[in-house]
Amino acid sequence: MGRSCLSFVAKGARSVGHEGPGYWVALSGAPSPDANMAFLDSADPATVAHAVGLVEDAGYPTLIMLAGESRGSPLGGNWQPVGTIPFMASGLKAEHLQPDSRVREATMDDFDTISGLLAEAFHLDRQIAEVIAQIVGLGEQATKVFLLVENSIPVSTVLTSIVDDAVCVWGM
Repeated sequence: MGRSCLSFVAKGARSVGHEGPGYWVALSGAPSPDANMAFLDSADPATVAHAVGLVEDAGYPTLIMLAGESRGSPLGGNWQPVGTIPFMASGLKAEHLQPDSRVREATMDDFDTISGLLAEAFHLDRQIAEVIAQIVGLGEQATKVFLLVENSIPVSTVLTSIVDDAVCVWGM
């Protein structure tokens, strides 16, 4: 999942992307935690401090997710728990592998459409939605954005990344 999220970090001057044993940090530099995330799966105080330090040094509003051994780890500073996020996994069945003629891969020509769909679906400021939508222009083979078009109207988008044998789904 970390490698997937890191592929979404824009290659801009403000972005920060790090992955190490027990953590990953993927910060776009946008002024919203919706576009800046860190994940910890280590109870090692040095690992926790390093990952939190990367976030704090960047100074961006960030969502830090604690999982596995890191749950309950003190982060110091003004960090406060705000709830839980479900992480889901599902094996693909044969019927999920059949093409749907309403779905197509998005291109940079769809940037405004993707931004609008993300802003509406997730109640994001348009600037934040555009930071997320820029993934369509990365040109990385394993990272794709798709649109569902019904009666010539784009109604849904999804961002995906393939890592090893997993398809990670974002912004659906």
